[in-house]
This record gives sequence, structure tokens and C-alpha cells, in this order.
Amino acid sequence: ITSLYKLDSAANRDLVCAATIEDPSPDVRTAAIKLLHGPRKNKKGVAELACLKKKLFTQEDDGKVRQATLEALKASPRDDVGKILCDAIPWWVRTYVEDKHPDKMEGANIIEAQNTRDFENTEACLRKAWNAGGYTCHGRQYVAAWASDYIYFNPRVPKCPGDL
Repeated sequence: ITSLYKLDSAANRDLVCAATIEDPSPDVRTAAIKLLHGPRKNKKGVAELACLKKKLFTQEDDGKVRQATLEALKASPRDDVGKILCDAIPWWVRTYVEDKHPDKMEGANIIEAQNTRDFENTEACLRKAWNAGGYTCHGRQYVAAWASDYIYFNPRVPKCPGDL
């Protein structure tokens, strides 16, 4: 997969992008994502960022692959990455935060990724995520905890089954 990417053609970039989503091996999906790590700010990075965005909104069962996706996006110098991460928060929380807090799950802490990449817009992203709703108790708890700990609005942090 690395050799394909180094050949630097649109067809090969498409194959690498497809591998991030379709390859049956989590190791190959992770390797493909790492090739796209930190898409460049120039025109060439547009295809890589589009691929990572597609991957971000494609359900992924492997936590290491999800974490590689978040790390690749956090490393991007492109200005539009913050918005992509912000827009993904509601879907990501609905998809991955079910019965435990993302801090206890590999590759689930998208708010941390968004906050690291685009701190200036974290409050607006959290407000948007909070208003989107449709979360499990732990999903509501995750968004509310970030909002109450780091941001300037204070939704009630719910207690969930299994909390001490």
C-alpha cells in the first residue's frame, strides 16, 4: 500500500483511499490512513482530506483504526479540518458512544481531537453537538462533561447506569 501511494497517481490514491474503508485487515486500513496523515495544505492534499472525511463518516469497528483516523485529521494543517471534525461529532457520538465513556474506549474521543485541532471553535461545536441529540446516556454524558469542564455553557451531566 505504501508503494502504491508513493507512485503518486490519482488511481493509486483512490486505491489507498478505498483500502482505508474496504480492506478486511485493520492493519492495512491503519497503514492506508497513516499514509494520508496530515494532508498537505496545497492542492494535492485535497484528495487525501476528502478520503479522511469519508473514512470519518464510515462506521469502523476497530478502535485502533478510528484512532489513526482522528490522529491523521488532527495532524492536518488544512483550515477545513476543524469544521470536518466539528460536523462529525454528533454522528460519531451516536455511532460509537453506547455503554461507556469515550475516555475508556480506543478511538472514540472525537471531541478531544476537535478541541486539539480547532480550540477556538470548540464551544460552538459542543453547542451544536448538544443540540443535535439522539445520544445514549453515555453520549449525553460525554458531550455535557466536555461542555461543563472546558466550555462556557453548562448542561447538566447525567448519571448513567454503572456510574459510581
